[in-house]
Amino acid sequence: MSKKRKDNKGRILKDGEMQRDDGRYMYRYCDAAGERQTIYSWRLVETDAYPAGKKKDLSLREKEAQIQKDLLDRIDTNGSSITLNELFERYIRTKKRLKQNVKENYLLMYNKHIRADYVGNMQIKAIRKMDILNVYDTMSESGLSNGSIHIMHNNILFPVLQLAVDNNWLRKNPAKDCLKEYPYDPLNKREALTLNEQNKFIDFLSKDKVYVKYLPIVSLILETALRRGEALGLTWDNVDFKSGVLRIDHQLHYYSVNGKYCFKAGSLKTDFANRVIPLSKEVLTILQNVKRNDYFTSINSGIEIDGYNKFIFLNSRKNNVIVPRQFGDAMIAASEKYNKQEEKSAEQEKREPELLPKITPHILRHTACTRMAEAGVDIKVLQTVMGHKRADITMNIYNHVDLSRIKKEFEKVDSQEYEYMLM
Repeated sequence: MSKKRKDNKGRILKDGEMQRDDGRYMYRYCDAAGERQTIYSWRLVETDAYPAGKKKDLSLREKEAQIQKDLLDRIDTNGSSITLNELFERYIRTKKRLKQNVKENYLLMYNKHIRADYVGNMQIKAIRKMDILNVYDTMSESGLSNGSIHIMHNNILFPVLQLAVDNNWLRKNPAKDCLKEYPYDPLNKREALTLNEQNKFIDFLSKDKVYVKYLPIVSLILETALRRGEALGLTWDNVDFKSGVLRIDHQLHYYSVNGKYCFKAGSLKTDFANRVIPLSKEVLTILQNVKRNDYFTSINSGIEIDGYNKFIFLNSRKNNVIVPRQFGDAMIAASEKYNKQEEKSAEQEKREPELLPKITPHILRHTACTRMAEAGVDIKVLQTVMGHKRADITMNIYNHVDLSRIKKEFEKVDSQEYEYMLM
Protein backbone atom coordinates (compact mmCIF):
# COMPACT_ATOMS: atom_id res chain seq x y z
CA MET A 1 0.00 0.00 0.00
CA SER A 2 1.42 3.39 -1.01
CA LYS A 3 1.93 5.93 1.71
CA LYS A 4 -0.58 8.82 1.67
CA ARG A 5 0.84 12.34 1.36
CA LYS A 6 0.13 14.67 4.26
CA ASP A 7 0.46 18.40 4.74
CA ASN A 8 2.46 20.07 7.53
CA LYS A 9 -0.60 19.78 9.79
CA GLY A 10 -0.82 16.02 9.34
CA ARG A 11 -3.88 16.09 7.10
CA ILE A 12 -4.06 13.51 4.33
CA LEU A 13 -3.92 15.01 0.85
CA LYS A 14 -6.03 13.76 -2.04
CA ASP A 15 -4.70 12.54 -5.37
CA GLY A 16 -3.25 15.47 -7.30
CA GLU A 17 -2.81 17.57 -4.15
CA MET A 18 0.53 18.45 -2.61
CA GLN A 19 2.10 21.09 -0.39
CA ARG A 20 5.25 22.93 -1.40
CA ASP A 21 8.14 23.71 0.93
CA ASP A 22 6.93 27.31 1.32
CA GLY A 23 3.58 26.01 2.64
CA ARG A 24 1.55 26.76 -0.45
CA TYR A 25 -0.89 24.08 -1.66
CA MET A 26 -1.19 22.99 -5.28
CA TYR A 27 -3.45 20.71 -7.28
CA ARG A 28 -2.74 19.19 -10.69
CA TYR A 29 -5.42 17.95 -13.05
CA CYS A 30 -6.31 17.54 -16.74
CA ASP A 31 -8.74 20.05 -18.24
CA ALA A 32 -11.53 19.32 -20.75
CA ALA A 33 -8.99 19.41 -23.58
CA GLY A 34 -6.75 16.86 -21.82
CA GLU A 35 -4.05 19.42 -21.01
CA ARG A 36 -2.31 19.46 -17.64
CA GLN A 37 -3.26 22.40 -15.42
CA THR A 38 -2.19 23.51 -11.92
CA ILE A 39 -3.98 25.66 -9.36
CA TYR A 40 -2.60 27.08 -6.08
CA SER A 41 -3.85 28.31 -2.73
CA TRP A 42 -2.33 29.14 0.68
CA ARG A 43 -5.18 27.29 2.40
CA LEU A 44 -6.28 23.68 2.05
CA VAL A 45 -9.87 24.11 3.29
CA GLU A 46 -12.17 27.06 3.82
CA THR A 47 -11.76 27.07 7.62
CA ASP A 48 -7.97 27.51 7.44
CA ALA A 49 -6.68 30.91 8.52
CA TYR A 50 -5.15 33.21 5.92
CA PRO A 51 -1.34 33.37 6.23
CA ALA A 52 -0.12 36.82 7.27
CA GLY A 53 0.52 39.12 4.30
CA LYS A 54 -1.08 36.79 1.76
CA LYS A 55 -3.92 37.84 -0.57
CA LYS A 56 -7.33 36.45 0.32
CA ASP A 57 -8.36 33.68 -2.03
CA LEU A 58 -10.47 30.53 -2.22
CA SER A 59 -9.05 27.47 -0.50
CA LEU A 60 -7.61 24.65 -2.63
CA ARG A 61 -10.55 22.32 -1.95
CA GLU A 62 -13.05 25.07 -2.92
CA LYS A 63 -11.21 25.56 -6.19
CA GLU A 64 -11.14 21.82 -6.78
CA ALA A 65 -14.91 21.64 -6.29
CA GLN A 66 -15.36 24.36 -8.91
CA ILE A 67 -13.06 22.53 -11.32
CA GLN A 68 -14.93 19.26 -10.90
CA LYS A 69 -18.24 21.01 -11.52
CA ASP A 70 -16.80 22.70 -14.60
CA LEU A 71 -15.49 19.39 -15.92
CA LEU A 72 -18.85 17.73 -15.26
CA ASP A 73 -20.66 20.54 -17.10
CA ARG A 74 -17.96 20.53 -19.81
CA ILE A 75 -16.95 24.13 -19.08
CA ASP A 76 -13.67 24.91 -20.85
CA THR A 77 -11.74 26.80 -18.18
CA ASN A 78 -8.82 27.21 -20.55
CA GLY A 79 -11.02 29.23 -22.92
CA SER A 80 -12.08 31.48 -20.06
CA SER A 81 -8.49 32.65 -19.67
CA ILE A 82 -8.72 34.98 -22.67
CA THR A 83 -9.30 38.67 -22.03
CA LEU A 84 -12.48 40.55 -22.82
CA ASN A 85 -10.63 42.40 -25.58
CA GLU A 86 -9.63 39.09 -27.18
CA LEU A 87 -13.18 37.79 -26.86
CA PHE A 88 -14.57 40.94 -28.50
CA GLU A 89 -12.24 40.48 -31.48
CA ARG A 90 -13.48 36.91 -31.90
CA TYR A 91 -17.09 38.03 -31.55
CA ILE A 92 -16.87 40.83 -34.11
CA ARG A 93 -15.30 38.45 -36.63
CA THR A 94 -18.35 36.18 -36.36
CA LYS A 95 -20.79 38.98 -37.30
CA LYS A 96 -20.61 38.41 -41.05
CA ARG A 97 -24.14 39.68 -41.66
CA LEU A 98 -23.65 42.88 -39.67
CA LYS A 99 -23.68 45.93 -41.91
CA GLN A 100 -20.30 47.61 -42.21
CA ASN A 101 -21.41 50.97 -40.83
CA VAL A 102 -23.01 49.27 -37.80
CA LYS A 103 -19.87 47.20 -37.22
CA GLU A 104 -17.73 50.34 -37.38
CA ASN A 105 -19.98 52.05 -34.81
CA TYR A 106 -19.65 49.07 -32.46
CA LEU A 107 -15.88 49.13 -32.88
CA LEU A 108 -15.75 52.85 -32.12
CA MET A 109 -17.89 52.45 -29.00
CA TYR A 110 -15.91 49.48 -27.71
CA ASN A 111 -12.52 51.05 -28.39
CA LYS A 112 -13.54 54.30 -26.71
CA HIS A 113 -15.20 52.92 -23.59
CA ILE A 114 -13.94 49.36 -22.99
CA ARG A 115 -10.64 48.48 -24.66
CA ALA A 116 -8.37 50.68 -22.53
CA ASP A 117 -10.51 50.24 -19.40
CA TYR A 118 -9.33 47.74 -16.79
CA VAL A 119 -12.17 45.36 -17.62
CA GLY A 120 -11.01 45.11 -21.24
CA ASN A 121 -7.76 43.50 -20.12
CA MET A 122 -9.36 41.21 -17.55
CA GLN A 123 -9.62 37.48 -18.15
CA ILE A 124 -13.29 36.80 -18.81
CA LYS A 125 -13.43 34.23 -16.00
CA ALA A 126 -12.53 37.00 -13.54
CA ILE A 127 -15.20 39.48 -14.71
CA ARG A 128 -18.04 39.97 -12.26
CA LYS A 129 -21.34 41.79 -12.45
CA MET A 130 -19.91 44.69 -10.47
CA ASP A 131 -17.23 45.19 -13.13
CA ILE A 132 -19.92 45.61 -15.80
CA LEU A 133 -21.88 48.02 -13.60
CA ASN A 134 -18.70 50.04 -13.03
CA VAL A 135 -18.27 50.31 -16.81
CA TYR A 136 -21.78 51.70 -17.18
CA ASP A 137 -21.24 54.13 -14.30
CA THR A 138 -18.05 55.40 -15.93
CA MET A 139 -19.81 55.82 -19.27
CA SER A 140 -22.62 57.76 -17.61
CA GLU A 141 -20.21 60.03 -15.71
CA SER A 142 -18.39 60.80 -18.97
CA GLY A 143 -21.64 62.19 -20.38
CA LEU A 144 -22.79 59.23 -22.46
CA SER A 145 -26.56 59.08 -22.81
CA ASN A 146 -28.70 56.32 -21.31
CA GLY A 147 -29.62 55.27 -24.83
CA SER A 148 -25.95 54.76 -25.74
CA ILE A 149 -25.41 52.73 -22.57
CA HIS A 150 -28.42 50.65 -23.54
CA ILE A 151 -26.84 50.01 -26.98
CA MET A 152 -23.52 49.12 -25.35
CA HIS A 153 -25.26 46.54 -23.17
CA ASN A 154 -27.68 44.97 -25.64
CA ASN A 155 -25.54 45.07 -28.77
CA ILE A 156 -21.98 44.70 -27.46
CA LEU A 157 -21.14 43.62 -23.91
CA PHE A 158 -23.97 41.16 -23.30
CA PRO A 159 -23.70 39.30 -26.65
CA VAL A 160 -19.89 39.27 -26.47
CA LEU A 161 -19.94 37.58 -23.06
CA GLN A 162 -22.81 35.34 -24.16
CA LEU A 163 -20.50 33.99 -26.85
CA ALA A 164 -18.25 32.73 -24.03
CA VAL A 165 -21.24 31.10 -22.33
CA ASP A 166 -22.35 29.45 -25.57
CA ASN A 167 -18.84 28.06 -26.06
CA ASN A 168 -18.76 26.71 -22.49
CA TRP A 169 -15.98 29.08 -21.51
CA LEU A 170 -18.16 30.66 -18.82
CA ARG A 171 -20.92 29.18 -16.73
CA LYS A 172 -23.03 32.37 -16.72
CA ASN A 173 -23.02 35.81 -18.33
CA PRO A 174 -21.80 38.48 -15.85
CA ALA A 175 -23.65 41.16 -17.84
CA LYS A 176 -27.03 39.50 -17.31
CA ASP A 177 -29.62 41.82 -15.72
CA CYS A 178 -27.09 44.64 -15.35
CA LEU A 179 -29.50 47.18 -16.79
CA LYS A 180 -31.97 46.22 -14.06
CA GLU A 181 -29.36 47.23 -11.49
CA TYR A 182 -28.12 50.22 -13.43
CA PRO A 183 -30.43 53.25 -13.10
CA TYR A 184 -31.45 53.25 -16.75
CA ASP A 185 -34.93 54.62 -17.35
CA PRO A 186 -36.41 53.16 -20.54
CA LEU A 187 -39.16 55.80 -20.44
CA ASN A 188 -36.61 58.60 -20.65
CA LYS A 189 -36.89 58.74 -24.43
CA ARG A 190 -36.05 61.62 -26.70
CA GLU A 191 -39.35 63.52 -27.00
CA ALA A 192 -40.72 65.34 -29.99
CA LEU A 193 -40.83 69.10 -30.21
CA THR A 194 -44.16 70.70 -29.49
CA LEU A 195 -45.74 72.52 -32.42
CA ASN A 196 -44.79 75.82 -30.78
CA GLU A 197 -41.14 74.71 -30.38
CA GLN A 198 -41.07 73.43 -33.95
CA ASN A 199 -42.30 76.76 -35.31
CA LYS A 200 -39.83 78.72 -33.19
CA PHE A 201 -36.92 76.60 -34.46
CA ILE A 202 -37.98 76.94 -38.11
CA ASP A 203 -38.38 80.70 -37.70
CA PHE A 204 -34.92 80.94 -36.11
CA LEU A 205 -33.26 78.96 -38.92
CA SER A 206 -34.93 81.07 -41.59
CA LYS A 207 -33.43 84.25 -40.11
CA ASP A 208 -30.01 83.03 -38.95
CA LYS A 209 -27.15 83.72 -41.38
CA VAL A 210 -25.14 80.68 -40.25
CA TYR A 211 -27.78 77.96 -40.03
CA VAL A 212 -30.25 79.07 -42.71
CA LYS A 213 -28.47 76.76 -45.18
CA TYR A 214 -29.83 73.77 -43.25
CA LEU A 215 -33.44 74.95 -43.41
CA PRO A 216 -34.35 72.88 -46.52
CA ILE A 217 -33.06 69.67 -44.90
CA VAL A 218 -34.81 70.37 -41.60
CA SER A 219 -38.07 71.21 -43.37
CA LEU A 220 -37.81 68.06 -45.46
CA ILE A 221 -37.27 65.82 -42.41
CA LEU A 222 -40.15 67.49 -40.54
CA GLU A 223 -42.44 66.73 -43.48
CA THR A 224 -41.25 63.20 -44.35
CA ALA A 225 -39.72 61.81 -41.09
CA LEU A 226 -36.58 60.73 -42.95
CA ARG A 227 -33.55 59.47 -41.06
CA ARG A 228 -30.50 61.71 -41.15
CA GLY A 229 -28.56 59.47 -43.52
CA GLU A 230 -31.60 59.05 -45.78
CA ALA A 231 -32.10 62.81 -46.12
CA LEU A 232 -28.43 63.61 -46.72
CA GLY A 233 -28.06 60.78 -49.22
CA LEU A 234 -31.00 61.82 -51.41
CA THR A 235 -30.37 62.22 -55.12
CA TRP A 236 -32.58 63.83 -57.73
CA ASP A 237 -33.28 60.35 -59.07
CA ASN A 238 -35.15 59.67 -55.80
CA VAL A 239 -37.60 62.49 -56.50
CA ASP A 240 -40.53 61.96 -58.86
CA PHE A 241 -42.02 65.42 -59.31
CA LYS A 242 -44.61 64.14 -61.77
CA SER A 243 -46.02 61.48 -59.41
CA GLY A 244 -45.28 63.53 -56.32
CA VAL A 245 -43.39 60.79 -54.45
CA LEU A 246 -39.98 60.24 -52.86
CA ARG A 247 -38.37 56.82 -53.29
CA ILE A 248 -36.06 55.87 -50.42
CA ASP A 249 -33.65 53.11 -51.46
CA HIS A 250 -30.33 54.04 -49.81
CA GLN A 251 -28.77 56.24 -47.17
CA LEU A 252 -25.48 58.02 -46.61
CA HIS A 253 -22.88 56.61 -44.22
CA TYR A 254 -19.61 58.09 -43.01
CA TYR A 255 -17.27 55.80 -41.11
CA SER A 256 -13.70 54.61 -40.76
CA VAL A 257 -12.29 52.03 -43.17
CA ASN A 258 -8.75 50.92 -42.31
CA GLY A 259 -8.29 54.02 -40.19
CA LYS A 260 -9.50 56.47 -42.86
CA TYR A 261 -12.96 58.05 -42.84
CA CYS A 262 -14.94 57.94 -46.06
CA PHE A 263 -18.48 58.21 -47.41
CA LYS A 264 -20.53 55.15 -48.30
CA ALA A 265 -23.96 55.07 -49.88
CA GLY A 266 -26.34 52.14 -49.65
CA SER A 267 -27.68 49.62 -47.09
CA LEU A 268 -30.71 51.09 -45.37
CA LYS A 269 -31.20 50.31 -41.69
CA THR A 270 -33.67 47.49 -42.42
CA ASP A 271 -35.31 45.96 -45.49
CA PHE A 272 -38.51 47.72 -44.41
CA ALA A 273 -36.73 51.07 -44.81
CA ASN A 274 -37.07 50.78 -48.60
CA ARG A 275 -40.24 52.75 -49.15
CA VAL A 276 -42.12 55.29 -51.24
CA ILE A 277 -43.31 58.45 -49.48
CA PRO A 278 -46.01 60.69 -50.98
CA LEU A 279 -44.87 64.31 -51.02
CA SER A 280 -47.03 67.17 -49.86
CA LYS A 281 -47.23 70.37 -51.85
CA GLU A 282 -45.00 71.99 -49.24
CA VAL A 283 -42.26 69.38 -49.68
CA LEU A 284 -42.46 69.59 -53.47
CA THR A 285 -42.09 73.37 -53.21
CA ILE A 286 -39.07 72.96 -50.91
CA LEU A 287 -37.35 70.61 -53.35
CA GLN A 288 -38.23 72.75 -56.38
CA ASN A 289 -36.75 75.80 -54.63
CA VAL A 290 -33.59 73.88 -53.79
CA LYS A 291 -33.23 72.79 -57.39
CA ARG A 292 -33.98 76.29 -58.67
CA ASN A 293 -31.69 78.13 -56.25
CA ASP A 294 -28.88 75.59 -56.67
CA TYR A 295 -27.56 76.57 -53.24
CA PHE A 296 -26.59 73.11 -52.04
CA THR A 297 -26.80 71.12 -55.19
CA SER A 298 -25.16 70.92 -58.56
CA ILE A 299 -26.39 68.17 -60.85
CA ASN A 300 -23.14 68.27 -62.79
CA SER A 301 -20.97 68.32 -59.68
CA GLY A 302 -19.31 65.02 -60.61
CA ILE A 303 -19.62 63.67 -57.08
CA GLU A 304 -20.27 59.93 -57.10
CA ILE A 305 -20.46 57.59 -54.11
CA ASP A 306 -20.90 53.86 -54.67
CA GLY A 307 -22.71 54.45 -57.96
CA TYR A 308 -24.97 57.23 -56.65
CA ASN A 309 -24.67 60.77 -58.02
CA LYS A 310 -26.73 63.95 -58.49
CA PHE A 311 -26.99 64.40 -54.72
CA ILE A 312 -29.53 67.00 -53.64
CA PHE A 313 -27.66 68.37 -50.63
CA LEU A 314 -23.98 69.28 -50.85
CA ASN A 315 -21.73 71.18 -48.48
CA SER A 316 -21.27 74.94 -48.81
CA ARG A 317 -18.31 74.47 -51.17
CA LYS A 318 -20.33 72.10 -53.36
CA ASN A 319 -17.36 69.76 -53.48
CA ASN A 320 -18.87 66.91 -51.46
CA VAL A 321 -21.93 65.68 -49.63
CA ILE A 322 -22.62 66.73 -46.03
CA VAL A 323 -21.05 64.70 -43.22
CA PRO A 324 -23.95 63.25 -41.14
CA ARG A 325 -22.22 64.08 -37.85
CA GLN A 326 -21.67 67.65 -39.07
CA PHE A 327 -25.40 68.06 -39.66
CA GLY A 328 -26.19 66.62 -36.22
CA ASP A 329 -23.72 68.94 -34.52
CA ALA A 330 -25.16 71.88 -36.44
CA MET A 331 -28.67 71.15 -35.14
CA ILE A 332 -27.44 71.05 -31.54
CA ALA A 333 -25.43 74.23 -32.02
CA ALA A 334 -28.40 75.99 -33.63
CA SER A 335 -30.73 75.12 -30.74
CA GLU A 336 -28.10 76.33 -28.26
CA LYS A 337 -27.70 79.59 -30.18
CA TYR A 338 -31.45 80.11 -30.16
CA ASN A 339 -31.54 79.58 -26.39
CA LYS A 340 -28.80 82.13 -25.79
CA GLN A 341 -30.68 84.72 -27.83
CA GLU A 342 -33.96 83.84 -26.09
CA GLU A 343 -32.40 84.17 -22.63
CA LYS A 344 -31.06 87.59 -23.56
CA SER A 345 -34.42 88.73 -24.95
CA ALA A 346 -36.30 87.39 -21.92
CA GLU A 347 -33.98 89.26 -19.56
CA GLN A 348 -34.54 92.52 -21.44
CA GLU A 349 -38.30 91.99 -21.53
CA LYS A 350 -38.39 90.80 -17.90
CA ARG A 351 -40.08 87.47 -18.58
CA GLU A 352 -39.27 83.76 -18.34
CA PRO A 353 -37.35 82.45 -21.37
CA GLU A 354 -39.02 79.83 -23.57
CA LEU A 355 -36.07 77.55 -24.29
CA LEU A 356 -35.76 74.77 -26.82
CA PRO A 357 -34.51 71.29 -25.88
CA LYS A 358 -31.32 69.97 -27.46
CA ILE A 359 -32.40 69.30 -31.03
CA THR A 360 -30.93 66.40 -33.00
CA PRO A 361 -31.83 64.89 -36.39
CA HIS A 362 -33.49 62.02 -34.53
CA ILE A 363 -35.73 64.46 -32.63
CA LEU A 364 -36.70 66.09 -35.93
CA ARG A 365 -37.73 62.67 -37.27
CA HIS A 366 -39.53 61.93 -34.00
CA THR A 367 -41.30 65.30 -34.27
CA ALA A 368 -42.45 64.56 -37.83
CA CYS A 369 -43.92 61.24 -36.70
CA THR A 370 -45.69 62.95 -33.79
CA ARG A 371 -47.20 65.64 -36.04
CA MET A 372 -48.56 62.92 -38.33
CA ALA A 373 -50.00 61.04 -35.37
CA GLU A 374 -51.64 64.22 -34.08
CA ALA A 375 -53.19 64.69 -37.52
CA GLY A 376 -54.78 61.24 -37.22
CA VAL A 377 -52.58 59.34 -39.69
CA ASP A 378 -53.23 55.59 -39.40
CA ILE A 379 -50.59 53.66 -37.44
CA LYS A 380 -49.92 51.23 -40.30
CA VAL A 381 -49.42 54.13 -42.70
CA LEU A 382 -47.08 55.75 -40.20
CA GLN A 383 -45.15 52.50 -39.88
CA THR A 384 -44.59 52.45 -43.64
CA VAL A 385 -43.60 56.12 -43.80
CA MET A 386 -41.14 55.70 -40.92
CA GLY A 387 -39.68 52.52 -42.43
CA HIS A 388 -40.17 50.51 -39.23
CA LYS A 389 -40.17 46.73 -39.16
CA ARG A 390 -42.83 46.54 -36.45
CA ALA A 391 -45.79 48.75 -35.60
CA ASP A 392 -44.92 48.76 -31.88
CA ILE A 393 -41.67 50.60 -32.70
CA THR A 394 -43.75 53.34 -34.31
CA MET A 395 -46.12 53.38 -31.34
CA ASN A 396 -43.23 53.83 -28.91
CA ILE A 397 -42.10 56.95 -30.76
CA TYR A 398 -45.27 58.99 -30.57
CA ASN A 399 -47.27 57.51 -27.69
CA HIS A 400 -46.12 60.32 -25.38
CA VAL A 401 -49.21 62.45 -24.73
CA ASP A 402 -48.31 66.00 -23.77
CA LEU A 403 -50.57 68.59 -22.19
CA SER A 404 -51.38 70.32 -25.47
CA ARG A 405 -52.67 67.07 -27.01
CA ILE A 406 -54.73 66.33 -23.89
CA LYS A 407 -56.33 69.79 -24.11
CA LYS A 408 -57.16 69.28 -27.79
CA GLU A 409 -58.89 65.95 -27.10
CA PHE A 410 -60.88 67.44 -24.23
CA GLU A 411 -61.87 70.39 -26.43
CA LYS A 412 -63.34 67.86 -28.89
CA VAL A 413 -65.35 66.30 -26.06
CA ASP A 414 -66.54 69.70 -24.82
CA SER A 415 -67.58 70.67 -28.34
CA GLN A 416 -69.57 67.47 -28.84
CA GLU A 417 -71.33 67.86 -25.47
CA TYR A 418 -72.22 71.47 -26.30
CA GLU A 419 -73.67 70.46 -29.67
CA TYR A 420 -75.69 67.71 -27.95
CA MET A 421 -77.15 70.25 -25.49
CA LEU A 422 -78.30 72.44 -28.39
CA MET A 423 -80.16 69.56 -30.04
